[in-house]
Amino acid sequence: GRRRSYRIDKRYIAADGRIVWCALTVVVVHAPRDRPRCFVSQIVDVTADRTREAELARRAATDPLTTIANRSAAWNRLEELDTA
Repeated sequence: GRRRSYRIDKRYIAADGRIVWCALTVVVVHAPRDRPRCFVSQIVDVTADRTREAELARRAATDPLTTIANRSAAWNRLEELDTA
């Protein structure tokens, strides 16, 4: 079948220079005989979600006492350098 909807995350830059992340969802509405009639779009600000996820990733990769990369983060970085 054909795709009737999709969802993507988009990054916008606000007038004041802030980065705003949004989830864009688009759905096609069909008329009789399965002909496309219109599209319905929804844009949701997910900046707070992105910020929380980035903070969790940072906490998982750094030692809480020293705030330097932990062993897991160091190994990941070495693997990145090895495959580059």
